[in-house]
Amino acid sequence: MRRSLNLPRQPGSAAEARRFVCGVVDELDLRCQFGLALVVSELVTNAVRYGNAPIELAIHAQADRVRVEVTDASPVPPALRIAPPGAISGRGLALVDSIASSWGMAAVPGHGKVVWAEVNPDELASLG
Repeated sequence: MRRSLNLPRQPGSAAEARRFVCGVVDELDLRCQFGLALVVSELVTNAVRYGNAPIELAIHAQADRVRVEVTDASPVPPALRIAPPGAISGRGLALVDSIASSWGMAAVPGHGKVVWAEVNPDELASLG
């Protein structure tokens, strides 16, 4: 099952994206686990903060794998970094890296980039 949603470049888009993804996985009788919601939030938040409109969220959901893709018009790749202890941001991709089975970025010629992450619903069960 593949579904997509266009999102505005505004702070509330992460919450809208979580609701959308949880609705899609619920249709497959999968529980929308905390880890999946966190991955979606982080990818969409990065697109809102650092990308350019338009932003599109796509989800490819199967019983054994959920892939989320966030496309935005900026060609600048995301950077995995280590945030200093007192920083209030900068940990998003580190969280995605620790939760997702795999993740990455691909250029979309003429349209910016897509940042994607795959999660296994069974592996996320321990995260709640």
